[in-house]
Amino acid sequence: MNKTPQHFSKTIAENEVRLQMMFAFIALKNIEKKSKRNKCTVFSSLHSFLTHCANISKLLWSGKDRRGNYVGVHKMLDQDLADLLGLSAENFSLLKNKSFRNDLDHYDERLVEWIKQASQSSLPVCDCVIGTKNGEPTFYIRHYDPNTEIFTFMNRELDINAMKSELLELNKVINGIDLSSIL
Repeated sequence: MNKTPQHFSKTIAENEVRLQMMFAFIALKNIEKKSKRNKCTVFSSLHSFLTHCANISKLLWSGKDRRGNYVGVHKMLDQDLADLLGLSAENFSLLKNKSFRNDLDHYDERLVEWIKQASQSSLPVCDCVIGTKNGEPTFYIRHYDPNTEIFTFMNRELDINAMKSELLELNKVINGIDLSSIL
């Protein structure tokens, strides 16, 4: 058995990716179950799903400076986990993209700018809306369409189904978790 520090670190990180994937899929299942009954649970589950996706992204593509500065940690994790696993960033562009997740992670920093944008607009502002958009120009704080699986946050759209597809592909690549009891 290989017990080098790099192998040990890779094994722990892979297991954490699997765990975060399981949490993400559980959050997705909650969205599907609750989308017609409880909008607070839907948006909480969407945020949870995206937070777990962000954690996976951080584990796979964190920069060297984000891996800690303890003695030997840089040496153990000299590469991104994605590189160690042979993952191509092009196949996981949504997972790797930090823009949307940073909006959620840095909500407090972005809030003032969003308030400014919404107040300078003549568009109506809607929040926590589930269903098909009405076709009228609107500034959506949060909107989810369960038919298209598009989540809108601060007027930016994210295709949840496409993110789910990337997670399913990642799960195959890393010989991940058994999803039969979750999906």
